[in-house]
Amino acid sequence: MKKFLIVEDDNIDAEILKRQLQKELKEPFECSRAICLAEAIDILTLEKMDMIFLDIGLPDAVSLENSVSRLFKLSPHTPLIVLTGDDNLEQGILAVKLGAQDYLVKGDISSGGVSRCVEFSFIRKSVERELIYQKEEAFRKNEFKSLFLASMSHDLRAPLMAIINVVPELKNRDLTVEQVNDFYDILEKAGETQLRIINDILDLTKLEQGNVKVNEREVELRKVVNTTVIPFKHLLEKKGLDFKLIIDDEIAPKVISDDVSITRILGNLINNAYKFTDEGEIKVEVFLADQSLVFRVSDTGQGIDLKDQENIFNTFNQGSSGQRSDGVGLGLSICRQRVNLMGGSMGLQSKVGLGSEFTFTLPYYPVSSPLKVIEAKKETKRKLVKPRRILFFEDDPCNEKLIELYLKGADYSFVVAKNGTEGLEQFKKDHFDMVFVDLRMPDLFGHEVVQMLRELEKKEKRHRSIIIGFTASAVDQEVELLTSAGCDSLLLKPYRKMELLQKITGE
Repeated sequence: MKKFLIVEDDNIDAEILKRQLQKELKEPFECSRAICLAEAIDILTLEKMDMIFLDIGLPDAVSLENSVSRLFKLSPHTPLIVLTGDDNLEQGILAVKLGAQDYLVKGDISSGGVSRCVEFSFIRKSVERELIYQKEEAFRKNEFKSLFLASMSHDLRAPLMAIINVVPELKNRDLTVEQVNDFYDILEKAGETQLRIINDILDLTKLEQGNVKVNEREVELRKVVNTTVIPFKHLLEKKGLDFKLIIDDEIAPKVISDDVSITRILGNLINNAYKFTDEGEIKVEVFLADQSLVFRVSDTGQGIDLKDQENIFNTFNQGSSGQRSDGVGLGLSICRQRVNLMGGSMGLQSKVGLGSEFTFTLPYYPVSSPLKVIEAKKETKRKLVKPRRILFFEDDPCNEKLIELYLKGADYSFVVAKNGTEGLEQFKKDHFDMVFVDLRMPDLFGHEVVQMLRELEKKEKRHRSIIIGFTASAVDQEVELLTSAGCDSLLLKPYRKMELLQKITGE
């Protein structure tokens, strides 16, 4: 039930307004009355009102501006209608300019006039609130954009600076083996840093736009965790840190979850622990608690100050100790948003000088094992035969050179086509066991090429080639185009040599 406050010193005028409200309004309401401004302020201090009717001629009012200002200070979102006499209409107009939604002329309240005024005031106040929200949102986005550009301009240039300066140094033939190795380490770290920042930017953009989907499927959880952890092992050992991985035996071999998100979140947390831990250990635990799947990454690092813990998950916030890291403060924000999308929660416990413990909890959906293993499946399982002829659709000269270096000395031949048209001509002239198709090429889109290849196979009754899509795209819709066109699998750029070879051999 709505609550109205009538601020009117004249008993008759107050009663007339109340009766007119009861007559015209369809919904019931409660009505309170104050005979002066001071009493109205006391009422608004104690309870919230849905609408205020204010007489402009109160005995304790200093001015109309003062009265409106004091009421708005206490109740800024409540619609205000002023009550004025027919000989003082300019005061009603002034009140509207000061922020009131409308005015009523006492002694001239016609039938239907009060209800229209009340309804209009509610609508107008609602529109005002929406406009204020849009203005604040626009300001927030503009502020976010400025902070985003400032952070990106610095943090993307920093690793690029290392790459640009190290490459000329490597051409120096007088370098010692130790110097060469140091320069290679710098290049590797700079490349990894830049890739991580770019991935974070793309991930955050997709999350902000609501384009990240939870792709739940059957996953081998132990395999996912181990695959995520392996790349960090040599880094931890090189830094002299002990590493422990503990996975609860009670967890089912397979669960329904989003393995991509788990890898992203867990990898980010381990990477943070590595950056902020100089001695001691890093421990990763996966266990069950209250029928939920719990992941915990703990370290003996520098810890996080209590005042920073509340904001550490905010975008671009690295805490007071974050300046020493090589990130931009996106990782934890991305982690929390991904965890929330998966229906989970994320927590932190930390003490300065003693380390940190990040935990994220996800719903646990175990996959029941079949009661009986069908032996016939063993007979149908066969190892993929290595391809003898491979066709690459790759328009970038640097990537083409990498392919040649990666496959040098291999026991199969390959051809690189610089665009879609050239690749299609090669495919028509020769047979290829495997084809890698880039998503974006100068003349054709990758999904168009894949469709043409599949149509050609059907038309000429050819043996079906294995087609793998190359893509550096972060747009899910573009990636899905390759799959729906007929790709057997995808290889995301940038890829490593081992990832390319694994796609070729099927191992």
